[in-house]
Amino acid sequence: MKIFNLGDCFMGKSHASMINDTIGTNFQKWFKCTVNLDDYGANDVIAWFVYMDGTIHGYPDGWEWANRLSADGNVITETYMTNDRDKLLKKREEDGYYPYRLAFQLDPNRSGNRYFCKFVGAFCFSGFSQNDYMSVKYTKVTDQFKLGDKGAYNGWADGKEALMKDKRLLTNISELGFSEHVYRILNNGKISTVAELLELGIGISGSIAEEIRRKIYECFSC
Repeated sequence: MKIFNLGDCFMGKSHASMINDTIGTNFQKWFKCTVNLDDYGANDVIAWFVYMDGTIHGYPDGWEWANRLSADGNVITETYMTNDRDKLLKKREEDGYYPYRLAFQLDPNRSGNRYFCKFVGAFCFSGFSQNDYMSVKYTKVTDQFKLGDKGAYNGWADGKEALMKDKRLLTNISELGFSEHVYRILNNGKISTVAELLELGIGISGSIAEEIRRKIYECFSC
C-alpha cells in the first residue's frame, strides 16, 4: 500500500519511470497524462500528471489543455484550448468526466524537469467554470490518499468513496428535472445519481447529450 501525503515528490528519467516511481506501475513506455487505478482498489479513480501553471500542453492534432492550480491549492481548473468543441463533447460522451483524481503537478518548481512531480491532493469534479463546457473545475477533498497494492487491494486503502464528499454527487437524477424521454433512457440504463452521470460515458449524442450536460451544469451551479 502507498500513502500519498500533500507535498510528496516523485522523480524518474522518463514520463513512464516517473509514474512507475509514483504509483508502482511497471510501464516501459507511457504517453498519457492519466492512469486508471482500478487495479489498485480505487475503482473509477485516476492518477493525473499534468502541468498546473496555466501553460498549454497536449498534442497538435487537437488535444491541447491548460490546467491551473489556484493559489490556495484547493481548485484545479482544466481548460480545453482547441476550438473544436464538438470533438471534446464527443469524448466526454464516450468516456465520462473521470471525476475522481489523484493530482500530481509536473515540474512544480518550474525548473524545466518534466519528470519530477508533486502530489497536490485528491480532487473531485465540482462543476464547469464556463457554460460552454470547455472548462472543468476539480476541488480538493483530501490531502492524503491510501492506495492499495496492484491486485492486492485490502480494506485499509481508500476508494472513490473517500472523494465523494460533495452531496450533489449523490443527487438522484429524478430531482434534476429531466424530460420524461431522457429520464426513461437513463433509468433504463440503471443510472440513478449525478455521480453515475459523471463516471460513465453515456454513449449518446445530440439533443439528449446536450440535455444531460445542461442538467449537470445546473446541478453544480447551485
